[in-house]
Amino acid sequence: MPRLNLQMPTNIIYQTQLRVAIEHINYSQHLGHDSLIKLLHEARVQFFLAFGMQELNVDGKITMLVTLEVEYKQQAFYGDELSFAMALGQHDQKSCELYYQVMRLKDDKLIALARTGMIFYDPAEQKVAPIPLSLQRLF
Repeated sequence: MPRLNLQMPTNIIYQTQLRVAIEHINYSQHLGHDSLIKLLHEARVQFFLAFGMQELNVDGKITMLVTLEVEYKQQAFYGDELSFAMALGQHDQKSCELYYQVMRLKDDKLIALARTGMIFYDPAEQKVAPIPLSLQRLF
């Protein structure tokens, strides 16, 4: 099976910490893959808020995820404090990438790398819109 080979960009522009809660643990007693995706979403919400935006309103546009890639590297367990470092990747007029590096704080182990592809939807025009200016400023 071909594996992803995500490379975290060096231009980290945001970092947050989240704790693995009991609801994130699967029947194998570690962080479930579905729960990691929920934690990535929470980190993304916090990223937007830190820069004065919201996923549902970036200059009047709605953020839509069109791709999600995750490379799982290590298990994480109940109570682990995880660091989510985030960086912007490639972009064009109407889409951009957001990278995530998930590390366990107590031993500095890489838990996962992820990349999401985003577009922006203009509800008034009912179509995909250019990347909002508020986000463009971060590139």
